Amino acid sequence: MKKFILVLLIAGGVEASLYDAGMWHLFFYPGARATAMAGAFTAYAGDATASFYNPASISFLERRQFTAQNLRTSLFTEQLFGRLGAYYFGVSPDSVPGRPPWLGWEGMYHTFLGAVFPFRKGFSLAVWGSGFYKGTMEFKGKVWHPHDYNISLTVSYRPFWRKRLPADMDFAVGATFKYLYSYVCPDDILKEFLGVDTPGGSAWSPAFDLGFLIKGPADLVRGGLSLHNLFGRLKYLKGEGDTTVSIPRYIRYGLGARPLKLVDIRLPGGGLLTDFVDITVNYDRMRDLLESPHDIRESAGLELSLMRTFYLRWGRYRENGKTGSTRGMGLRIGPLSYDISDQAQIYYNTEHSYVVTVSLVDPGKVSSARGWEKYLVNVLIPGTGNILEGDYLVGSALAIGGSLFYQGITEGEKLKLVNYAGLGVTYLLSYGILLKVIKIPRFRRD
Repeated sequence: MKKFILVLLIAGGVEASLYDAGMWHLFFYPGARATAMAGAFTAYAGDATASFYNPASISFLERRQFTAQNLRTSLFTEQLFGRLGAYYFGVSPDSVPGRPPWLGWEGMYHTFLGAVFPFRKGFSLAVWGSGFYKGTMEFKGKVWHPHDYNISLTVSYRPFWRKRLPADMDFAVGATFKYLYSYVCPDDILKEFLGVDTPGGSAWSPAFDLGFLIKGPADLVRGGLSLHNLFGRLKYLKGEGDTTVSIPRYIRYGLGARPLKLVDIRLPGGGLLTDFVDITVNYDRMRDLLESPHDIRESAGLELSLMRTFYLRWGRYRENGKTGSTRGMGLRIGPLSYDISDQAQIYYNTEHSYVVTVSLVDPGKVSSARGWEKYLVNVLIPGTGNILEGDYLVGSALAIGGSLFYQGITEGEKLKLVNYAGLGVTYLLSYGILLKVIKIPRFRRD
């Protein structure tokens, strides 16, 4: 039997310790690209996880994007990228990717889903959420599944007066509105454990993030600042006299640079060099705003891009006197990006722990996405080709359904034949719709 997580209640006061038992997802960084660079993602953030690090970042994402973390993909995808990752990390292909062994507890994992939608006149919108699932808990024969998550909306704007900035500079401001929920244990377990009649065991709260980002000429440098979890408070015990506790509140500072852009500026037809090789350097610092202000984390990351297709990343961080390193890799095929990072040292001492992120970028009307690209990405993840075709609802349903079927194939013996059949039907439906063999109502992006 696993240790009962509410033993945390014994030390430090009931309310504070209940908080320690919940809202874990706020302490885990989403995105394999970000974690490969030790979480240094405030200035240069290039996928739909950008909203987590700096709400203003999405203003500089020019196309619609969808990002999913630890969403199980197809057998072909995991074999292909698993072997690439294994070669890079020097481990068995069977251990990459798959869901990471969070804290050594089976069934414990962190997930993220997000989408970014740029609009005209400087506005961008992102809808995203992340969650942390702690596996199975047991106390006196009663079993439950603690979890916490957020559902968030980010709005970013590049104000009209930014055009007054000198030399091709740009500026954006963004805000995130969060709904936070945490479930620690059933009500009757809490009452028995504490010996009180006060109901509780779960809590929710709104919270607010605010971010700013300034971009230098030719995107050579960027600087970002973001404030997180403003005004958020939790109340796990529901009695009138019970107090609330604040959600961790902090500020992030970020600086970034693309040094090879300096060479590009001096070359005729700027952009030629960085189309072949590019380097991005990020530096982040986090400072606690809730208690006596103090630095809580410092991190730096490096990304090497080759032909805008292959990516290698490294990171280094310092937190509470502890230092560690991270690394990762990425591959972009047309509109599909597949990233993986080894981030075990960020959270705990194990040899390896992986996070896998899949991003789908709207290629735009000038792309050949209505041709070969939609069929290729659909092999990797069923349903993504339909999303590129403009069938957002159907494509998303097929992608999630295929993920669940593949998860059933890889994580147990029960109903394996049913899951194989379900995955096969998912592919048939996806390609049938793409090839116009199966007719459905269209929900077009145009």
